[in-house]
Amino acid sequence: MNFNFIIIFQADEFTVATAGSKLSVIVEQMKFLQQQARKVLEESNRNKQLHHIACNFKKVPGKLYYVYKKPSGQEYISMLSPEEWGSKCPEFAGAYKLESDMTWTPLDKVQQRKNDYEMIDQLLSSEHQPHLQIL
Repeated sequence: MNFNFIIIFQADEFTVATAGSKLSVIVEQMKFLQQQARKVLEESNRNKQLHHIACNFKKVPGKLYYVYKKPSGQEYISMLSPEEWGSKCPEFAGAYKLESDMTWTPLDKVQQRKNDYEMIDQLLSSEHQPHLQIL
């Protein structure tokens, strides 16, 4: 009887340990998903803000645009880079690329996004797609 009790006790311990281990993986996944959701919301807010900034021309996807601030604090979008303004450059607030999906990518993230999309294109190319076999 003592022996059976020990086996049951050990089985309970193993069950709790296994469940705890699996739950810790789920907790890590939840944290990652929460972080991803936060990133999506931040990007969405940035896109919305940039689309609402004053602009006196038609924005074309694929082009770089520059955000400047007037002394009044009002922001506006320009096609001119700070270098093109020279010494008369207004207060520079950021540079962004307008993507084909009408989202904005900060200039410092353009190359990374390009690399990511090249990898996706490679994965989607016919030579890299797994071939299904009929069983």
